Amino acid sequence: MKIYNVQSALLLLSFALDGFGYHLMGFELPFEYSTILIFLLLIIQLVSCTYKNTSFLLFLYAYIIVQTFILNTSNLADLKVWRYFIILVIYSFTLFSFVYYYRLSLDDFVKKYFKLIFYIALFSIMQIAVFILFRVSIIPQNYLTGVATISGGGTSFNPNIFGIFPRNIGLTTEPANFAYILIPGVYLSLAKFVKKEKAFEIPKHYAIVILAAMILTFSLVAYFGIILSVLMLLKENLSKNIRRFTLSLFVVSGLVIGIYKSGVGDKFIDLVQQSNAVSQGDYKANNMTTFAVISNFLIAVDSQSQNHFIGSGLNTHRSNYDKFIFQIFSVDNVLGELNRDGGSSLFIRTLSEFGIPGLLGLIFFFLHFRLTKENGSSKYRLLNEMSLVTIVLFCTRSEHYVSVTFLVFAAIYYFSYRVGLNTGYVNKLSSGKV
Repeated sequence: MKIYNVQSALLLLSFALDGFGYHLMGFELPFEYSTILIFLLLIIQLVSCTYKNTSFLLFLYAYIIVQTFILNTSNLADLKVWRYFIILVIYSFTLFSFVYYYRLSLDDFVKKYFKLIFYIALFSIMQIAVFILFRVSIIPQNYLTGVATISGGGTSFNPNIFGIFPRNIGLTTEPANFAYILIPGVYLSLAKFVKKEKAFEIPKHYAIVILAAMILTFSLVAYFGIILSVLMLLKENLSKNIRRFTLSLFVVSGLVIGIYKSGVGDKFIDLVQQSNAVSQGDYKANNMTTFAVISNFLIAVDSQSQNHFIGSGLNTHRSNYDKFIFQIFSVDNVLGELNRDGGSSLFIRTLSEFGIPGLLGLIFFFLHFRLTKENGSSKYRLLNEMSLVTIVLFCTRSEHYVSVTFLVFAAIYYFSYRVGLNTGYVNKLSSGKV
C-alpha cells in the first residue's frame, strides 16, 4: 500500500505539472517536469517489481516497428523518430503497468484525481477573480521558469471577453489543454447531477467548482466534451429524457455562443464555412484554429497515396507537412506553420503517420473496449465511459501520443473493460442470470 501511495503521488504530480515545460529558474532541463516524474515512477516500478508488459502493448510496439522502420526504411537513420519511439515506450509501459497493478483500486485513484482537479479548478477560478479585480496574473509556470512578468514572456491571460474577462487556462498554457485535464471530473460531476450516480461519493460543491472551471475555459473543445458527456450519460434512457436534454442543450448553447460569439461561435461557424470552401477548391484561410485543422487534415489526406495508405511512420507528420503545405495553399494564405509537428488532432496525426489502418485501429480501440449495461458492473462501466469521453476529446484537438492524460485514461479504459467484464459476469452468476 505504501508503494501504491508513492506511485500514485508521482503520477498525480505529473498531471499537475504537465503544462510547465522544460525550464527551471532560467535553466533548461533535458525533459519536461512530467516526463522526469514518469522516469522516477518507472524506476520505482522496476525496483519494486510492480511492472507488467501486456500483450496489447507488445502488439502495438511490434506494429510501430514494422510500419515505421521496416515499411518506411527512410526512418531508420532518423534519430528524432527513434527518440520519440523510446519515450513513447517508456510512457506507455510505465502508465499501463501502474493501471494494471492497481486495476482493482481504480476507483481509489480516480477519487484522488478528482480531488486534485478540484483544487486546480478552485485555483483557476481564483486566478480569474484576482486578474479581474487587480489585473495581476497568478501563473505558477512563469515564476517557476524564472519569468515573473507577462511582459517578459511566459504564459499569460488574455482579457478577450468583454475586454476584461480572461479564458480559464488553469495550470496549462491554453484553455483546450485545461479542458483535457478537467474532463474526467466533469464527467463524474455530470453523472452526479444527470444520472444520480452513487458509485462515487462526490461532494456537490466539488462538482460545481469543476463544472464552473470547465465552462470558464470558453473553449469549443470543452463544450463539446460537456455535450458528449451528457449524451453518454443519457444514452440508455434518451427517449425518456429527450425533452429535458433538448431544452438544456438549447439554453446552454444559446447562452454560451451569445456571450462569447466573437470566439467559440465564430470558430465553429468559420470551421463550417471554410470546410465548405475547401470542398469547392477555395483554400483561403481566415481563422488560425480553422486553418490549423483544415490544413493538417488536407495534408494527411494528400499524403496517403504517396505513402501507399499505410502512413509515413511514427513522428513523421512534420515531413508530410513540409512536402504538401505549399501544394495545397498559396504562400500568402499560410497562417504560420500551425501544428506542423503533430497535425492539430490525434485523429489527423494518426491518419498521416499510420494511414488508414492506423485510424481504423484507433476507432476499433474506442468501440471494442466499451462496457455496456449488459456486460459490465456499474462502477467499472462508469470508469470505462469516463475514460472513453476523455480520450475521444483528447484526440479531437490534441496531437500528442506521449501524454500522461491520454495514456493513463487509455489504460483505465482498457483495464476497466477487462475487470468490469469479469465482475459483471460474476455478478450475473451469483444472481442466477447466467
